Amino acid sequence: MYDWGKTNIVNAIMDEQHFNNLDFACPMVLNTGELIQKFEYTENSITIKFRQKDNKPAKRFELSGSLHQHLHGGFNNLDFNHTGVFESVLSICERFHLNPFFIALENLEMGVNVKPPFNPTALIENAYCVGTSLFTDMKNKNHKKVGAECNGSALTKLYNKKLQLCPVLQLDHELMRYELKFKRMRTPQQIAGIYTMADLLNPLSYQYMANYLSLSLDKILFLNQEPTRKPFSIADQRLIENWKNPFYITNRMRDNPQMFRRERYRYFELIQNNEENESYQFKKLVRSKIIEMSQFDRMTIKKINAYSNLFDS
Repeated sequence: MYDWGKTNIVNAIMDEQHFNNLDFACPMVLNTGELIQKFEYTENSITIKFRQKDNKPAKRFELSGSLHQHLHGGFNNLDFNHTGVFESVLSICERFHLNPFFIALENLEMGVNVKPPFNPTALIENAYCVGTSLFTDMKNKNHKKVGAECNGSALTKLYNKKLQLCPVLQLDHELMRYELKFKRMRTPQQIAGIYTMADLLNPLSYQYMANYLSLSLDKILFLNQEPTRKPFSIADQRLIENWKNPFYITNRMRDNPQMFRRERYRYFELIQNNEENESYQFKKLVRSKIIEMSQFDRMTIKKINAYSNLFDS
């Protein structure tokens, strides 16, 4: 579920000798030959960076990358549960001789992959907003649109993994990813007490974040979704037609926020239980996957407790 981001290795200044065996690269300006005092080492989807000036001791070491990709050979199209998080954290900390309690998280990504029974292109095109923040195009490294993203309290991403990974990895099935990226750690800290890499292993914190990811689906508005098959009033019929028009929604959002929230609530009431809507199917799949990824293995929890105790002694 976690896909991580960037951290600060708090005790790296004291333990700088742990990195003596790593072959850090220092970039150079081609035109002048000047060396940029920014050193970087990458191994198995994990990057360690530090800056150094005039041969003075480095003041900050950063560790960045993806826990998911680190465990699965550079890709994140497979499932990644709580046990996988532990195995990845353990691998990183043992490889670089780090204490997970001293690796402070500066941002965090989390999400799940689902296999929809439909081509996800139309649903992604209909992703319109999260709350009052609008979706924009999400592109891969080749500048090809693969999904939609919305920059609100968290960066919400909804994209087609099959398109994103092509041509590096060819998938024989449709695969959608729903993901939240917290650019700041305020929300994970407040709702789950997540400050360090060690906190990612806490089952209770993991469950709090899983619940948050599930509830966040309720904020997404998809266009062109049909109401449940039952008689409804002329006013509701007019509302459904209006909310198929993005210009109407944007104007409501801007000119009358209170009415926008009221109409949105009613719109969700009318469409949320229609199993023929792709948005309904997608949200149901995501929530089922989150529940599946939140199943805890007793043996893993015992290993986490034993591992944590090593740093208390």
